[in-house]
Amino acid sequence: MGLFGKNKMTESEVARAFVVGLMESVQQHWPDISRDLKAVSDLASLDDPEASFEFFIAVMATQLQGLQNFLKADQANRIEQHLIRCISAPGLDSYPKDTIQEYRRAWDRTASNGRDPIDGITSLLCDKLGYGSEGGHDNTTILMIVLTQYIVTFCYFKNMIQEYKLVS
Repeated sequence: MGLFGKNKMTESEVARAFVVGLMESVQQHWPDISRDLKAVSDLASLDDPEASFEFFIAVMATQLQGLQNFLKADQANRIEQHLIRCISAPGLDSYPKDTIQEYRRAWDRTASNGRDPIDGITSLLCDKLGYGSEGGHDNTTILMIVLTQYIVTFCYFKNMIQEYKLVS
């Protein structure tokens, strides 16, 4: 703790710490997540490293939905831009940014229909993992519940914002 309150952390440091912490956590938990998803689905794609990255982006998009509740809009937007830069790489082009926006639209669409917005995230994630939520699979609801259980357990921003004073 700083001499007069919380320790300071820049917005870019918060973004980097969030990305690293979330990625490490997803990597650590992916074998369990994958095992649980395989128990209720026939998703062969879960063994593909891209599946854990897609899950990572879905969790990040979910976390970004709450960021506006904890910070002023301009600061939340700057942190989001830092996050997108952190997860961007030459071979990915605009995929991270576009995919976060796609998850955001799924969240908003589901919420506007009076449903739990996390359902929009998990439904889109099912589609991206090759298990279409509209495909009539018997276990789609169970798969979505399992995904939701894991997605909502990550809450880094709230903890960081409570622990640090964020500066530009």
